[in-house]
Amino acid sequence: MDRCEAAHLYPNLEYLESSAANKRKDHKDYVGTVLPIEHPWWDTHMPPSAWGCECGVRKTDKPVTPVPQGGQPVNPVFDNNPGKTAEFINMAEHPYVKGVCPIFNTCQYRKDGTLTLSDTPPNRPECKMCLLAISYRKKIRKEQEAVRKWYKAQMPTTKVGKFPARRFEISHQDTPRPIIINRGFYEEVISKYAGGVNYIYRLELLKKAHELIKDARFIKPEKPKHHDDASSFLVFEYDKNGLKIEFKAKENADGIFLYHMKIL
Repeated sequence: MDRCEAAHLYPNLEYLESSAANKRKDHKDYVGTVLPIEHPWWDTHMPPSAWGCECGVRKTDKPVTPVPQGGQPVNPVFDNNPGKTAEFINMAEHPYVKGVCPIFNTCQYRKDGTLTLSDTPPNRPECKMCLLAISYRKKIRKEQEAVRKWYKAQMPTTKVGKFPARRFEISHQDTPRPIIINRGFYEEVISKYAGGVNYIYRLELLKKAHELIKDARFIKPEKPKHHDDASSFLVFEYDKNGLKIEFKAKENADGIFLYHMKIL
């Protein structure tokens, strides 16, 4: 499904509650907001909305809600839409460069990262911050594409009704039906928390999720908060060899679908 098709089916974004154990109250007024993907509100409120913020967004066809009024102002460093700027934070507002770099807005190296190191960007201390940001952005994109290439190559083709479908079907001792892992699971994890400290490690673990979930222990069911298509969410926990992961699976009439993965 290409971007245009996805936008046609799911034209809006929904602001999701933080997945952190200790949820901050600053962004509670944003949770449940549904606005068109291109709405200007996302230019200033696209998660993360602060240091350590674990709020998220998802594509949806839910009806649009009113634009939130009031609430805590977003830190200028996070006054940014990474989908449009390709920067995880608003570098222009970062204290390392704000008011320091005289060519920030015209620096070609910062804008597209097309120059090579042999081209030598301006020799200023503040350039180090931008070079790190460019390097990290390139690494993120490379790792994201590696996951996409992997799941497209590895997911088996099965028959669902009369039609073929690409997915893993994992038998689990604690569920009456197999846990299904399809494209939606991988894209959900890829799209969330790209600025998180363990994001790249999470992408690496995605390739092992179909194995790790087999050894995850069922913890509890949860009532769905923002998913009308789910009867419940099943929470699993993997805890072995120093690695602790929370999995959530969405249960509905069509099956049990692995939905999200978070390193604890």
